[in-house]
Amino acid sequence: MTTVQDQELAAVAAHYPLEGRVESIAPYGNGHINQTYLIQTDKRRYILQRMNTSVFPDTASLMRNIELVTEFLRSQGQETLDIIRNREGNTYCELASGAWRVYAFIEDTIS
Repeated sequence: MTTVQDQELAAVAAHYPLEGRVESIAPYGNGHINQTYLIQTDKRRYILQRMNTSVFPDTASLMRNIELVTEFLRSQGQETLDIIRNREGNTYCELASGAWRVYAFIEDTIS
């Protein structure tokens, strides 16, 4: 049986061109600011986050900053976050359920 939350998370994930068929979306980690979920597809894994807009009210600036930092780190040959752009090419989605972003899951790491 799917819950309303399952349906909501699946609807959010549908805004992103994820590789493979989504098999599951489950809470991940124990962060205190954003709500974090692990998306498992039949090809790979992703991190889905509902950003806390009370803590970070300027979502566009937050995501632009993350984009600039990750681009700089990548240009220096460092491994960094891989932002998955939504189907419209943006780094996040503003939906009725909140502001959402997706990153490629970095295997074999702990943060």
